[in-house]
Amino acid sequence: MNLQQIHRESFKNEDLFRKVILQLNKDYGEELIAMPDAIKEAFLPELLEQLQERVAALLSGHADRFMQWCYRVDIPQAKVEALLSGEGDVSVTEEMAKLILIREAQKVELRAAWSKKEINDSRSPQSS
Repeated sequence: MNLQQIHRESFKNEDLFRKVILQLNKDYGEELIAMPDAIKEAFLPELLEQLQERVAALLSGHADRFMQWCYRVDIPQAKVEALLSGEGDVSVTEEMAKLILIREAQKVELRAAWSKKEINDSRSPQSS
């Protein structure tokens, strides 16, 4: 998984990017990422680095908290277990950070899409 796979609509729009950061903080349970003054696409690598550092810290001493975080973010347990098993030549912290970021972006995008759908549904004439 590379940065291009993470680069979704959520990271092209400053408002949606802010919502991803807010979602990360919410699911983590405290301020994980400080909200920057200005968000540009160039912030994405910095965000990934910050997530990697937090993942590494949790894995080294608070594995139970890390697993709770993955549960709240809604990362499939099979993916977490596969990465933690150490199979392959991947950086566990980097791949976990990417999985977390992708899932949080999906949550924000889905919420935005459903919000648009609800607005459109409320404007359409009701059939009797």
